[in-house]
Formats: sequence, structure tokens, C-alpha cells
Amino acid sequence: MTPDLRLRPATAADVLSVWRWRNDPESRAASRRSEEVPYSTHEAWFARVLADSDHTLLIATTGEGETIGMVRLDPLRGGETEISINVAPEWRGRGAGTELIRQLVQREPGRRLVAEVRPENLRSVRLFERCAFTRRGEADGMIVFER
Repeated sequence: MTPDLRLRPATAADVLSVWRWRNDPESRAASRRSEEVPYSTHEAWFARVLADSDHTLLIATTGEGETIGMVRLDPLRGGETEISINVAPEWRGRGAGTELIRQLVQREPGRRLVAEVRPENLRSVRLFERCAFTRRGEADGMIVFER
């Protein structure tokens, strides 16, 4: 069953949730950099992202307002935008990632999205395939998807 999700801009109040999701062992294993991120480092990064109008950080919430994930959009050269997502551990496997990307694509029509996924991260590989991203190739040991 697809959860009833809404996307909203991140605020300073979301810093702790995003830090917890980033440091979850499964998230770390799927990330480019798998080491645990200290809170002070994350807090400084989070403030920079919120202040930078070139980057977009959105928080997924349920209809009741529970925060359950995030999506980040970072500009790349050539007019492409890299998408990064993270779903709270307790919401994984329930369709939240698919719904999050579906809403993002509707919200950002025409934006050229690119995602880089570790080949062993089968959950994310299947997610981007399910969301009509195509494999463009590989770069630095990552599968590159585009839409």
C-alpha cells in the first residue's frame, strides 16, 4: 500500500531526523561514504544546504505530519540534477521511496534527474527502475540512472 505522503521544504527543525537517517547502518552501507557522520559535521552541512538556493532539500511527511524521509536535489554540470533519497528505517519496504520519487517528478517536470547507486544496493536499483529511470552506465563503481 502506497503511503499518503507530502513533500515540504526542510527546515532547521529537521536536522536531527535527517542526521539519524543518514547514520542508520543500512543508509551508510548504501552511501558513497559509509562512515558515521558526527552531529556537528552534519549540522554545519545541513545549515549550508538550507542556505544555498541552488540545492533543494525536501522532507516527506505522512498526512499526520510524521517525518519519514527526505530527498535532496543537487545541481550538476550540463543542466542535470542529482537526486538523493533516504527513507526512515521503519518506513522502508512500504512504498515510501516510490511515492517520494513520483511526487518529486510531478513537482519538478522537465528536470533532468540523475541518480548514482551502489550496484549492491538492490533496493535502490529496483526503486529507480520502478520509477522509470534508465541505466546510463557506470561511473566510479556506481550505477548511473537518469530520467
